[in-house]
Amino acid sequence: MKIRITIGAIVLLATLLFLLSSCGNSASPVQSETETPSGTPSPLPSATATLTSTPSPTPTPIPVSIQEAILRGTFAELDVYNKGQIDYSPLSYTGQLISLSIFSPDGVQFAAVTNRGLYIYNANSWQELFFAPLSLKSDITTINYSVDGLLFGVGDSSGVITFWDTQTWEVLNSFKVHKGPVTSLDISPDNMNFVTIGDKKEITVWNMSDGSLIVSQFRSKDAGPAYYSLDGKWLYISEETVYRDLIIWSSEELILTNRLGQLGQRPPEQAISPYTNTAAAFGFRTITLYDFDKQETSKLELDVKSNRTTYMMFLDEKTLMVKFENLEDYHLIDLNSHTITVLSLDALSKKTFKNPELLHILKSEEIKALGFEKLGDIQNITPDGAGLVLSGWNEIPSGVFDLTKKTLRKNNVQEFPWRGSVFLSDGTLAGAYWTLPIRVPPFSNKEQQGEFTITILSPESQFAVKSKIKQTYDLPDFIDTATISPNGKVLAVGTADGNLYLWNLDTNELITTIRPHNKVVGMFGFYGAYNGLFFDEDGSHLATWGQDSKIKVFNTEDLSEVIEVNGNRPAFSPDGDHLAYVSSDNSIRLLSLIDESQPKIFRGNTVQANSIVISPDETLIFSGTGDKSLKVWSVTDETLLLNLPQYDGISSMVLDPDGTRLYVRTYDGVISTWGHQDK
Repeated sequence: MKIRITIGAIVLLATLLFLLSSCGNSASPVQSETETPSGTPSPLPSATATLTSTPSPTPTPIPVSIQEAILRGTFAELDVYNKGQIDYSPLSYTGQLISLSIFSPDGVQFAAVTNRGLYIYNANSWQELFFAPLSLKSDITTINYSVDGLLFGVGDSSGVITFWDTQTWEVLNSFKVHKGPVTSLDISPDNMNFVTIGDKKEITVWNMSDGSLIVSQFRSKDAGPAYYSLDGKWLYISEETVYRDLIIWSSEELILTNRLGQLGQRPPEQAISPYTNTAAAFGFRTITLYDFDKQETSKLELDVKSNRTTYMMFLDEKTLMVKFENLEDYHLIDLNSHTITVLSLDALSKKTFKNPELLHILKSEEIKALGFEKLGDIQNITPDGAGLVLSGWNEIPSGVFDLTKKTLRKNNVQEFPWRGSVFLSDGTLAGAYWTLPIRVPPFSNKEQQGEFTITILSPESQFAVKSKIKQTYDLPDFIDTATISPNGKVLAVGTADGNLYLWNLDTNELITTIRPHNKVVGMFGFYGAYNGLFFDEDGSHLATWGQDSKIKVFNTEDLSEVIEVNGNRPAFSPDGDHLAYVSSDNSIRLLSLIDESQPKIFRGNTVQANSIVISPDETLIFSGTGDKSLKVWSVTDETLLLNLPQYDGISSMVLDPDGTRLYVRTYDGVISTWGHQDK
């Protein structure tokens, strides 16, 4: 028999219980036979007393593991720590999907593009004025302001041009202009038309009001960038002919009127003046200038030890500035007298010029402070999960990235360069750096002397340098890679000839030498043997990853070989009992190091994974690939749980110690964190 209780019955029952309770409270207490009454009556409450309630403590939220977040469907990107590096070259053109930046003609606004979107800032206060996020399926390929700065145009990889009003940042128009990416865009001086180049081949002129096509021209050679002349009657378009021609077209009919050899370079080895009808190009240590009004060419020979430029721009009507690769100073050319003045950055910053694109140089640090900076690859995470150990190269610094403050601790970067770093069992951070001696002749067997520097950083002092160990070595070949054991006692070194050396860091003595891999010879006779060396967490195993696409695991106690497999990207499980790696078919395999059980196979990668991470509880495997995807597999049943698109290919990843956060670094230098997101 089913019993149904209505809401009315519940209310009636609650009322009766309340009345009975009230009656019981007003009656005299009934004393049980075993209760001993107190001889002192309880004091009556004071008339002035007030009732206070003790607030219950707020419960501390329990961290949600990544596995639980995946089950709940709440695993998502939680934070992004930087925007990635932009291209600081003015109006850069490569014909590829690159990041761009530009100042408005009056220098009041700054526009920057990364893989994630378009950012517009006030160039004086650096207040963000506008942000347009990008789809994962498209990239911005070209940007430009109109001459009066009232219009801002964007071309993307799907062939669409979008124009914004720069006062309100409302979309004015959006036109589909090409089937492929728009690789160049310029707006006519009267804002009536605009010219685009599609996929570096199709030159087209359009009506600004309705997007109607005025005229088009297909080229057999790659073309671009395109510029309007000051009066809008002509178009100057570079073309990749044998002589690098700059072609002059009539802007209304696209009739070819002139062809200028050696002036059709790509920025930054070419510049078109925004103040006079003048073009400049650099090649073979010579600046070539062309005056379109006078139709005159002039050349300036430069005494510089560089064959490439990083900046070339007209600063005003009479000054051309050139910055050469690997040279610190700036060359300023007077266009009237052709005299050359060489200035330092400090001296340049004290002068005043018209062109706001110079602010790319003068305000570069302020631009970086907005987050437009690449962060290095993730090597490790601090034991407390509060910082990421990053490894940089060239102009990208190494250091410890503070996840709370979202800044890179650069206090130790200059005195602590590293090629590899590991956390030791006592919690300190050890980094290995080694010199790379020049071998002469290239194939000599003469031993090369160099020096290792092992630097120990203490987390208790914000990772300041605690100690340094310097060790000289004599080796018959170059060093490919090196690493330190978790107890800080052993330095493992792999050289280009395939040898593996183990040194005792306490005694500075060579322990042993073996040859796990053979050298692989590439183009022009260059060769190497190792891609990486890896100890497991307790240092009982050492994995070698060779350029011959072989992985070997050794027992460090006696250097006996545990396994050998064909594959790449080895990664130990947290307990050291398993090894994950990428097989030749791009699948990920998980192999036992303690028994001969069949490996687990995880299929679903169409390209090779660049990074593999195993969760602390060893229930999940994460892989990042160059095809812009993050994949998560279940170890138990070998199934693909998630396939998450990314804005760029993944170069490195790491999990925090408690397994609640995944940190991902993509090729554009952006680091983000993934985990449980409250809905």
